[in-house]
Amino acid sequence: MSATRRHRPLIIAAVLLFLVAAGVAAFAEYRYRQFLQTHEQREADFTPQGDSALRARADGLAAGREDQSGHRLLPDGLASLRARLALLDSAQVGINLQYYIWDDDEAGRLVLARALDAADRGVKVRLLLDDFNVSELADRLAQVAGHPNLRIRLFNPRRPGAPTF
Repeated sequence: MSATRRHRPLIIAAVLLFLVAAGVAAFAEYRYRQFLQTHEQREADFTPQGDSALRARADGLAAGREDQSGHRLLPDGLASLRARLALLDSAQVGINLQYYIWDDDEAGRLVLARALDAADRGVKVRLLLDDFNVSELADRLAQVAGHPNLRIRLFNPRRPGAPTF
């Protein structure tokens, strides 16, 4: 028996294995592209559309100052909390909240309640949280994550099995 004939089953097995691997890779890429397209569409559908009174006011204040940045320092945590609550209460179209640390304390519960109130009014609320304290908030966030006008995302999820919303 020649060497070519003896290796024919191995060659056939290698070719079949290559074809199966190529098929799996092509299918995985197809599913990934489907996922990206669906995700992009869901995010586009969720993106706030239109102007609000707050946006018009901010644009008016910025007119003629395009080369400058604007900010206002708040004197303490209470003033900061009041400002955030006022923004949540006056939101009309959309609001993005980003927090490195969000505790399940009075302030955290108050901001979350006002964010839910805004979502109930039809405001698109996006909440981006670092994975720092999320484990203690997982139950509370899971309760509200199904709201159609609320998106919760985790930045830097460090642990396998960390909660996702």
